[in-house]
Amino acid sequence: MTISSDNLQITCLHYPGNTIAPDWVRKLFGAPAACGWARSGKIFLQGWERYYQELFEQTADDSCCDFIYAAQWDENAAARMWFGYSRSGKIGNFGNVLTLPEFRRRGIMKKLLEQCTADFFAGDALILLCEASAAAAPAYEQFGFKRVSAQNPARMALMKPELSSLEDLLHHAYGTPRNAVIRPGRRSDRFELDKLLLSEPRFDTPRNCRNMLVNFIPDYMTAFQRIKPGDSALSVIESATGYAAGYAYLERLLPDTSALVYTVHPDFAGCCDELFAHVIKSLGNEVGNIVYCRNY
Repeated sequence: MTISSDNLQITCLHYPGNTIAPDWVRKLFGAPAACGWARSGKIFLQGWERYYQELFEQTADDSCCDFIYAAQWDENAAARMWFGYSRSGKIGNFGNVLTLPEFRRRGIMKKLLEQCTADFFAGDALILLCEASAAAAPAYEQFGFKRVSAQNPARMALMKPELSSLEDLLHHAYGTPRNAVIRPGRRSDRFELDKLLLSEPRFDTPRNCRNMLVNFIPDYMTAFQRIKPGDSALSVIESATGYAAGYAYLERLLPDTSALVYTVHPDFAGCCDELFAHVIKSLGNEVGNIVYCRNY
């Protein structure tokens, strides 16, 4: 879909779907064609690049809905934004917000936010979570976002009317630690593990940065993108209500040493032994000595 007005043209791409992303959109999102990953040894795309490459090449699974917004000003690439949500938990996130310096202060980001929030309310996502800078937060508040953490004023949410509060959603998702199951991680888990789970007030503390592995594998999405059969594995705790409540990522660093990075909801700490055993078994080969590092 393309939206045009005056000098501005907005291209909206929806995945899953058969939409071919124009080259200028791929470049704007840092995922040009044929920028492979793991071609030889361990070569990883940085940050979000692999996420977008899988969308554009239509190799991503269908566990998420994703929306790509790319703006042109006088036919020049000017700004970008992404919005996505998990189809199971209905948890959404938006980000990768960027306006190129020469196109700022022209109202482009406001137009992208209008389209993003319209797509949110038209779809079946329940909540849209984000981290907003002090400069961006007032603009988000104009579209209905509210601050949802006293400890972390950057955390904001846009909620559907049928969702009474973030606290009620957290209780529904994680209020019953019993009958949890351990399973392999999947792409859509990032919306719960990198956003909803970390909205739990007991996670509103500074991240433990004393161990370099925390910076090496900073979140679930990074862990998921690093999975390489035979070298790494990823396992998730799923609550009785179907929400991801924790994960463990195991990677072989040396022939006799592996790193295990994990984040688990405090009430699901009793599942850690089973979680660790599952991810170790999933790797399948000798893991040697394991260095454990809690992410939060």
